[in-house]
Amino acid sequence: MGADLTGLERRLVHATETTLYAATFAVPVTGVALVLFGDDLLVVHIAAQAVLYA
Repeated sequence: MGADLTGLERRLVHATETTLYAATFAVPVTGVALVLFGDDLLVVHIAAQAVLYA
């Protein structure tokens, strides 16, 4: 599969995968932080949710 991709496509796939992994990690972490510390990270939590749903 990877041999058929151009350099630009490989970079795009890598960036997309990295973003999804970061969002997958950020959603539960910021969710727990919201419970423990209040609404300070609400924007980050909502943004991570939006990235996952997109």
